[in-house]
Amino acid sequence: MSGEFSLDKTFWDRFIRTLWHRKPAVLRAPFPRPIVSPAEAFRAALAAVARLRVPTDDVVLFVGQHRMILHDEIRRCLPRSTDSSFSRYLSRLHAFQPGRQIALSVNNFQRDLSWEVFGRIREFLENLYRAIGIPALRAEIGLFAGNYFRTGAGVHRDSADVFCFAVEGCKRVRVWPAHAFAAASPVTGPRSYSHLLRRSTLLEGLPGDILYWPSSYWHIAESDGRPGISLSLALHYGGSLLDALTDTLYFRSRDVLGQDPPFEALPFSSSVLPATLKRAAGRAQRLARPLSMALFRHGMERSTAYGFAWLPKLPSGRAPVRVNAVTSGPSVSIRYARIDRRLLVAANGRSVFVPMDRQAMSFLHTVSRGGSFTFNHRATRANRSPTPLQRVIRFLWSVSALRPV
Repeated sequence: MSGEFSLDKTFWDRFIRTLWHRKPAVLRAPFPRPIVSPAEAFRAALAAVARLRVPTDDVVLFVGQHRMILHDEIRRCLPRSTDSSFSRYLSRLHAFQPGRQIALSVNNFQRDLSWEVFGRIREFLENLYRAIGIPALRAEIGLFAGNYFRTGAGVHRDSADVFCFAVEGCKRVRVWPAHAFAAASPVTGPRSYSHLLRRSTLLEGLPGDILYWPSSYWHIAESDGRPGISLSLALHYGGSLLDALTDTLYFRSRDVLGQDPPFEALPFSSSVLPATLKRAAGRAQRLARPLSMALFRHGMERSTAYGFAWLPKLPSGRAPVRVNAVTSGPSVSIRYARIDRRLLVAANGRSVFVPMDRQAMSFLHTVSRGGSFTFNHRATRANRSPTPLQRVIRFLWSVSALRPV
């Protein structure tokens, strides 16, 4: 064990050899305390509600069989600070929706967690990623809370391997291997499954337990109607690298297509290439290197973010004033690459370019491997022309990638 929420290499080697991508399991209270408490999950839920300004699929609320759409009416059905806990929140909903099942889910919930709680998730993932060799192409955390008897989506499959953290109440997930039954859809199973119970496995976990099932397994959450809270960590390893970087391609597509009007009507009236396509082809050719650089930079940012596209808000922090030595923060991934005459430095999903510099390279070589680097605190003081080393230290400090020794 290298940390309170870390499992060692021996555990993960055995896990990958016997369970990973193969079969489900329950990890019984692997840590001294749960990775997230009900109070921490509730505070994050309030943060999720606060950032909602327009209709979105990030937050989904079912009251009975009715899906609530985000508008003024749903506002009174979402958690409030005056609720103080999920239990009181559900009690308030039952007061004007008596006897109805409540199901609240939040996608990309990691962006709403505190930086401290997110650090525990990274600590959990660190040795798993080392054992696998690469981080997930895409990672995300979902919140599930309520007293619903079954998942509203029914029996289904995801494109991710899932670690489900039981936070409050008993978490039950029924799973089937891929070959357990035939389905018309690769992701949607039968609505009724009472005749399939003998072929299933029921995973049950109490707060602090972790449920795991591979992406190939059909599953559905069940309960006895008592309130429960859980966080699901989904790790997507399927698909290609380009699939994981499509957002970069999307944002750069405007550089290629420009502001030209829509292409001429199809089919084209002659064999001559339309002028708009000619201009786009020319821009694409000129942008080949910048685009490849943008993809490389995005890949470094995503890997240092542990595969997450969205991160919690970084703690505000200034460059160290009287610090004589620093090292990398817990479970922080710092990556760097020399590109022409510049250094690309990435950490915690952010990156910066600085001029190539031997001192900066030596510093990065040390701290990226967990070592401590000693320097004169004046090296971080503001001046009109900061050195590359100063810029690197300030950047890493600003993204919470460094800590004093």
